[in-house]
Amino acid sequence: MEQIKKTKNIWSVVCKKSIVDNQTQLMSLIDIVEKLILDIDIGKAPIEIKNSFRDGILDKPIYAPSNVTIASYWALQAEHRGVELKVETIIKNNKGSSLVSGILQFTTDKEHTNYRTFVGLPTFPITGSGIYSVESILKNKQGEILAKGDTPITIELNSKEIDRPLQDQGL
Repeated sequence: MEQIKKTKNIWSVVCKKSIVDNQTQLMSLIDIVEKLILDIDIGKAPIEIKNSFRDGILDKPIYAPSNVTIASYWALQAEHRGVELKVETIIKNNKGSSLVSGILQFTTDKEHTNYRTFVGLPTFPITGSGIYSVESILKNKQGEILAKGDTPITIELNSKEIDRPLQDQGL
């Protein structure tokens, strides 16, 4: 068997759902997300969002329901098998500011050269429209970076009065 010379991120994808077949180990990624579109009804938005929203940019992030998963596939060199590792996930907005991060810790087994990780994200922090970055960073127990993946996702933030029936508008 060929040895992996360097631990690396083969791919990271933002998707709605992933399925792994226990017998074949085949994986399906369902509804890959390249773009999130969020419509804000300014007429119904809380006052702090109304006051914070200027020219498509929010002063403070809002957390939009997303229910997405960051699925990553890693190739592990021999010294990174059978040890404790962690994946840090960082979401950065289009200006490079970190909005949220989280850590998934796990222990790899010695036999597998490849490893998959899945990080669920029930909400997505949004500060405005643009291309955001979802970083997946594989680290050892001491915090040393072993490999990195960077997945872009486009965020489109729209503010508008969403059409409501006439009786809702007081007419």
